[in-house]
Amino acid sequence: MDLGLSLVKTEAEGDKVLACMDKSKASDYTQERVQLIKWELLQKIKGSEEAEKFLMENLANFRLRTIAIETAIRDVNLDKAIGIARDGIQADAKDKPGYVYNWYDWLLKIAMIQKDTDRIIEYARLLFVQSNHHDQDYYLLLKKTVIPDRWKAFVEVLITDIQKGSLWYPFDTIAGIFIKEEWWNRLFDLLKTQPSLHRVLRLMKNIWLPDIRVSWLACIQTGFFRYSQEVQREKTTRRYAYLRRMKKLGGNDQCNSLSGR
Repeated sequence: MDLGLSLVKTEAEGDKVLACMDKSKASDYTQERVQLIKWELLQKIKGSEEAEKFLMENLANFRLRTIAIETAIRDVNLDKAIGIARDGIQADAKDKPGYVYNWYDWLLKIAMIQKDTDRIIEYARLLFVQSNHHDQDYYLLLKKTVIPDRWKAFVEVLITDIQKGSLWYPFDTIAGIFIKEEWWNRLFDLLKTQPSLHRVLRLMKNIWLPDIRVSWLACIQTGFFRYSQEVQREKTTRRYAYLRRMKKLGGNDQCNSLSGR
């Protein structure tokens, strides 16, 4: 990362820059950037020990905590990396819940390095069910890790937990599972409960198998019928809204004419 630190040539120059940074008052975002620059500057003019001390004192900074985890992994100090990630989960749980899944993702990466099957399943499952943090295919990772004989039962419990944990029906996630498992009958049963034409056409675009052509046609038909009803209701609602507005303006005769009276 080029932060202009090449301009600092001596420790004395670095100390002056550091002193200015310590006096700076800025927004949280800007302050995080300043801390990142300060860490790099400390590495350059003070050495790794001073930089490490500063790093560990400022783990509330998302980027610095990430660097601390990456450094610990590079140094093969996995226990330290795990501790930093777990502390991040606890620290960010209340005010920065979006960051929490990032720390869980790091725990997953470490578990994969350690080949810890139980932890891999635990973290991949949590990330698949609870987060939108999909840098990798957590479902595929689960399928590769769970014992094949237990997989179907595992998926059924997974589906139940996804449904329980969502404020609205997680259609795309559940449909995605049915598609990955090629459970076509269950996919079409799901589509029958929520026959959105847009949804049907979107899914069909990526999955077209001759054996399920009839089922797709039935879904399109149902979706089209519902779409037509929704359009008609919208037109009717809008029409009555216009008529009510005319009445408020004293246009009763015009309203009666338009409504066929």
